[in-house]
Amino acid sequence: MNRSSCKLITILTTILLTAAPSVYADYNNEQYSDIVVRKLGSGFANISTGLLEIPKDMIIDTNQSNFVYGVTGGILQGSISAVGRIGTGIMDLLSAPLPTQPVAYPVYIWDDFDAITRFGPIFRLENTQ
Repeated sequence: MNRSSCKLITILTTILLTAAPSVYADYNNEQYSDIVVRKLGSGFANISTGLLEIPKDMIIDTNQSNFVYGVTGGILQGSISAVGRIGTGIMDLLSAPLPTQPVAYPVYIWDDFDAITRFGPIFRLENTQ
């Protein structure tokens, strides 16, 4: 591993660890800097955990119906949700300087593991103080 790769990994890890406390912030009362850090953290988190939508949706669909539908429907629904979560993660990274509200609900896959991921309107501006 060369020096530039080590520096990049160190920077990304620092950003993720810095963003962790803002996970539980009240989105309506955040400062601009908190929004930028939250968006960077959610972007990295959603990109790295997006594929977990597939087993998550398989579990949810199996619990709501039966095993066969849970596996087949869960794979299809989870794949769509995974693409959406990864896409919103990329969008959060690219638009981190813009103070916008989250697009994916729940914001992180671990926030409410029993809820199907929903996607809201994009580029809704935050009310910063």
